[in-house]
Amino acid sequence: MTLTITKILVLLAAPLLASAAPWPRPKTATPPSQPELNLFARGTQNYICDASQGKWLLTGADAPLWDQHGNEVGRHFFVDAVPHWQLHSDSSFIATKAVIPIPSPNGPTDNIPWLMTQKAWSSQSGKMSEINFVARTDTEGGVAPPNEWCHWEADGKEYRKEYAARYLFAK
Repeated sequence: MTLTITKILVLLAAPLLASAAPWPRPKTATPPSQPELNLFARGTQNYICDASQGKWLLTGADAPLWDQHGNEVGRHFFVDAVPHWQLHSDSSFIATKAVIPIPSPNGPTDNIPWLMTQKAWSSQSGKMSEINFVARTDTEGGVAPPNEWCHWEADGKEYRKEYAARYLFAK
């Protein structure tokens, strides 16, 4: 089955449409047609305990990006709490902001949400400069520890949780 970004958006929105709670419509246009890149990541989602709030805060991710042939082609990371994806081939990158988070259909308590993001900025040239949307799907793991673990003794403690995901990049 060929997945277009439009189909992915529909799949991401389906659980919300079935729920009783209203969901705000995205203010951006639906991304067109086929993804330009279909990459996979396996790495860590990184958190820090903020005891004043009694919860774990996402500080970033660190994951190599792989193509469908198993070649490492890039890296996913955060800079100043903003997600970035960078390709090794031309050093181009994209930084994004979240548009639509959807609980993982594979178990939202064990897996980070699926996510549609939109370009905030990018490199001036290269493949990633042409990308406007990044969708995260097929997530496994990556969930923060229970907030009960974040107390004054754990304040400032870092926690890295292994995760895997598929990232689709579209114009």
